[in-house]
Amino acid sequence: KNLKLFRLRYMETEIQGLDNLKRTEVVTAVKIPMIKTSQFLIKLSPYLLNQDYTPNVIQDPSKAFNVRLILLNKSVDEKLSGFPEDLKKWLEEEKVEVFKHEIVIDHTSYSQDQLLKKILPSNLNTNIKSESLQDIKILELELEQEKYKDLIGKVVRMKSDNLSKAVLMRKATSIHEEKPNYEWNKYFLDFQFEVLAGNADLNRNFKEGNAEFELNLNDVHYYSFLQTERDRLVTTFNKDSVFADMFGDVITSIRVALNNVTVLANCLGEEKVYQTFLKNIELPLNKSAKPRLQVFNEDLPNFLAHILRPEKADQPKIVKHLFSGRIVNDIRFVHEFVGLFSAVGNSQYSNEENLPILNFYYLANNQDFTESMKRVLSRKLNTENSELRDAMAKEGIEELFDANDILDIYIVDARFHGENRLLHVSLKLSAKVAFFDKYKSQLARKVQQFTQSNGHKKSNEKKTVEDLEKEIRNNNNEGLAHSPKKVKKDGNEANE
Repeated sequence: KNLKLFRLRYMETEIQGLDNLKRTEVVTAVKIPMIKTSQFLIKLSPYLLNQDYTPNVIQDPSKAFNVRLILLNKSVDEKLSGFPEDLKKWLEEEKVEVFKHEIVIDHTSYSQDQLLKKILPSNLNTNIKSESLQDIKILELELEQEKYKDLIGKVVRMKSDNLSKAVLMRKATSIHEEKPNYEWNKYFLDFQFEVLAGNADLNRNFKEGNAEFELNLNDVHYYSFLQTERDRLVTTFNKDSVFADMFGDVITSIRVALNNVTVLANCLGEEKVYQTFLKNIELPLNKSAKPRLQVFNEDLPNFLAHILRPEKADQPKIVKHLFSGRIVNDIRFVHEFVGLFSAVGNSQYSNEENLPILNFYYLANNQDFTESMKRVLSRKLNTENSELRDAMAKEGIEELFDANDILDIYIVDARFHGENRLLHVSLKLSAKVAFFDKYKSQLARKVQQFTQSNGHKKSNEKKTVEDLEKEIRNNNNEGLAHSPKKVKKDGNEANE
């Protein structure tokens, strides 16, 4: 309790201008027995103080436990002038004490929103979007609010119920060309956490659903605001289906695997994400997911070539769901999958029923949706890529994507990151899209190059001794199939 009080006093010194809010007011008070509070509130309701920053009922300054003060509005005097005679008579019968009482109004009197209104510019929106992760508050600020982020962070921390250890801001950042995997990451909205107040250890241990996690918030793509959506999502996949996580969503992949779904997860060569996966799958609550979870750490084309054209006997033959846990803010992300399956060359997918569903989060401008979301999204898919549009025109195709291909659009957040809505989209890849080889996306071209090369190892990946020995044995066996040769060894004939 003392530590909490000390932290509160320290936070108060960090916010300039709080002393200017302190003032006193004198109002009429009625001292009543606590047990009769409800009765008195009903009788005196037309005359209550009803002031936003001061309650109508307060504890008696003498600290008497069984006594309360009811505060009346400023027009009421000690003689209760203007009160009906029957109400005055009732108060006399109750033998209550009526007197002037001084109330102190300072920053503690105001709610978070009221206090921000007092100390921030009057034209600034003081509605702060926030969420909690254990003892940390995470804010999502609007562009204008970011100018006052330090002050807002201190006020939010001071006004949080449990005096949060720290206040973080989730900030959208641009993805620059020099960053790894830019060719795929350019389609996403990227986030980083910035500490606004307090001391934050970004290493977090927490439970979600029936799983547990240990991770650093800045090492992985973690969105605490998607927990409710993940709760919904993990139950939507059939237990006999195969779920491919293309961009290393540690939490979703482990939770889906715990729901008896086969999961193939790729970390896109991000070593911190890969190590986080390996660490978390060994945690006690998650261990039962291990038999159903395979973790890769490859470039996206290599990963898709491996899983869509499997060569190992223990790999699933058909992938039912392709998933991006990252937030897409450029619809051209979907166009990377146009013609992909003509590049893969797996006959299993020639049956349209076997083609996967593409699941992704999409950040859409609210102003775009003046009609059915499926029609709007399909129109954007057909028009917002000039190269694809030209390829369609050459083939006489007006619409490659059909609104009926969009199986589901779920609104995750109607107001996210400004005037946008965050959607979860489930798009069935039709044969028309999957095999349209007149348009070759960068992804489709790279997958084709990879599948046409020998083996499934990247050229710059180190081979183990066992890999090299196996490769030598295979080469020797191929040679023997064409020209077997016998040599003498210790008096016996043997294959060279």
